[in-house]
Amino acid sequence: MCPMAASCTSRLKGERMPVHLQFLHMGMSAKDVATRFMGIYEAQFDGLRQAGMRVSFSLDSLDSTADFIICTADNRDIERAFAASSRPLILYVPPIDQWFDVQLLERIKGRVAFAYGPCLTGMTTDAYAKLGISYHFLPFAADPQFMRPLDLDPEFDVAFLGGLQHRRGYQPYIEPLLKQLDPSRLAFVGGGWQKYKIPTQSVHGLTADSPGPPERIRLTNKLYNLAKVCINVHAPEQTRGAAIQLDSNNRLFDVAMAGGVQVSDNPDAVHMHFDDAEVLTAADPAGWVRLVLENVAKPASQTAALRAAARKRALAEHTWKHRGETFLSWIKQHA
Repeated sequence: MCPMAASCTSRLKGERMPVHLQFLHMGMSAKDVATRFMGIYEAQFDGLRQAGMRVSFSLDSLDSTADFIICTADNRDIERAFAASSRPLILYVPPIDQWFDVQLLERIKGRVAFAYGPCLTGMTTDAYAKLGISYHFLPFAADPQFMRPLDLDPEFDVAFLGGLQHRRGYQPYIEPLLKQLDPSRLAFVGGGWQKYKIPTQSVHGLTADSPGPPERIRLTNKLYNLAKVCINVHAPEQTRGAAIQLDSNNRLFDVAMAGGVQVSDNPDAVHMHFDDAEVLTAADPAGWVRLVLENVAKPASQTAALRAAARKRALAEHTWKHRGETFLSWIKQHA
């Protein structure tokens, strides 16, 4: 337990002022990164506020009124927060084979309230526990204010928002699929798809690099509503199992909240959050391609139950308000 966390969270036991969380930098100084990902943080901030907390964000300035400073696994940000503030830290971290600075963590562990991340990873939980720090699994979620059914006629058979730059292992899934579909009926928005000569890489103003939030979220929802099937392909490291790393991207929750037909390649991760009547999955490429083609061929009436069930589950369990309530419970737990 972080000793300072108790004094910072005494207000949870009767004082009226909400706990103030300051998110510091979070890797958002690069414009292209912020364009793609700042909307996710803003949705999380809204969820935390709905759960009763005060939230602020800064690329570089520390707020003296904050009760907790939240940093990613960036040594410079952690060192700055540790040196310039006396407030307890909350660390947003990846699995330990991607970042785990033992010397730094040993030095600051007395100020760390807890660590959290979007991956279920037993090795990470165990490694942090040895330092006296709790690691918590916080999956992504979706914002029903933006992600919702629009009742549009489909313009595309298949849609995907995401680039190939950091997506290894996609070829056994994507390449056989592309050979069996009309390229003019595909919408693949993201860097790298040009090599497959897919003509549609911009949909109603949504491109790989623009616009930024909140318009980007609204257009993403429109893209998912314009496709018969939204595919979801994960990086290999996301499918290594609960002992090492098992996690789903934000696309899982966004497509479900939008009421889309989704076919994912990561069954173990999906089944932590949805069942087969809500999100379709297959780990083997041939089975995955078959599911995509079968659902492209179905009329909307035959996928209506699945689409409605996915949205119902997302609304019941996977909004950012749900994640905010979970986060608040951890603050209370470590107070």
